[in-house]
Amino acid sequence: MPSKKQLDSAAQLKAISKALMRERQIENWQKELKDKIATLESQYASSERQLEEQQAVLGIDPALTTVAREMLSEALEKQSGDDFQIYNPNYVTSDDKEKLLANILSDFKAENSDLNKMPFGMIKAILKSRYKIETPSAGLFFRNQLKNYETTGGNKSKFVCLKK
Repeated sequence: MPSKKQLDSAAQLKAISKALMRERQIENWQKELKDKIATLESQYASSERQLEEQQAVLGIDPALTTVAREMLSEALEKQSGDDFQIYNPNYVTSDDKEKLLANILSDFKAENSDLNKMPFGMIKAILKSRYKIETPSAGLFFRNQLKNYETTGGNKSKFVCLKK
């Protein structure tokens, strides 16, 4: 039977081994983060250069630029109406998800006034086609937002109930 000192040494050796493995994991993680930071800094610098180039073009004739901005903003407002825009489909904030879900459900209700529920599959299809958001399921994408809505159905076919 091993002595208490041997057991303590074995436990210490095991803890040290575990700490060394974790240290290596953390160092690798930090290298990945540094690479990501370098990539983002490079992208940001590129965006700054491109913005300066565009501002130089816009600065050639400030009066014409002002008129063009007004015309363009009016045209964009008329074209988009009150449509909700997702600027980065790879990252959607919780607030944007709430607005997005409300938009999808209200559009569906307006188009299908006789229906009182919307399938999750259709929500997922709309996310993909209209907003270019890829997700395994609508339930996962809107998991925190769906708490505010009544849902029915099971694992295979689930629905969001639409209020009348």
